[in-house]
Amino acid sequence: MNKKLSNRTKARIEAVNIIYESLITGNDIKEILTSERFNNIDKFTFDLVKGVDDNYSMLVELIESALTKYHFDRLNVIDQAINLVACYELSLKSLPKEIIINEALVISGIYTKTESDDTVKFNNRLLDNVSKKLGL
Repeated sequence: MNKKLSNRTKARIEAVNIIYESLITGNDIKEILTSERFNNIDKFTFDLVKGVDDNYSMLVELIESALTKYHFDRLNVIDQAINLVACYELSLKSLPKEIIINEALVISGIYTKTESDDTVKFNNRLLDNVSKKLGL
């Protein structure tokens, strides 16, 4: 990727990575956050991860409600993590939905190294559906 990532984008990527690690390993997020690797974690990253952890069930239900003929557990794990972070931010309603969705799509593009943009398009539709459900 040619463009320089903002500090907020880097923080979101780190949050996605922590949540991804938790989903893959089954380790508790609090356990991951207390490991030495995250001694100097950015406050924004910490708040995102904690928010996803505290609201996990609600976020999965929100994502499920926005999927058509699909279930959360069928999403690949990195997309689960990306969408959990984005849906948490959307639920806060503190930033315009366009910024949050765009950030999620940038992160999707980083992790999707295929000729096709199918994953990015899928996540865009999903997050657009979520934002409508939230009245944004």
